Amino acid sequence: MAVDIMKIIADWVSEQGYEPKTSIENLVQMIIAHFDNPDHYGEYDTETGCGGYGEVFTAEECKRYVEESGGFKEFDYFCQP
Repeated sequence: MAVDIMKIIADWVSEQGYEPKTSIENLVQMIIAHFDNPDHYGEYDTETGCGGYGEVFTAEECKRYVEESGGFKEFDYFCQP
């Protein structure tokens, strides 16, 4: 994942005034990890609920995904192995 995308998402979090419970780095990584999934790309499929976020990863589609998923708080946790 390009560092530029990580910076764009981190800047967006800051602009929104959200204070991560974990860290900004963790929050951004969790957002990207959740969004960058083949199930999110392509046309929306009403049968599976997959797709609808364009053909490739973009910061704008990632932001829309976060908003439609309940906001930053939904991604603000540490992943336990």
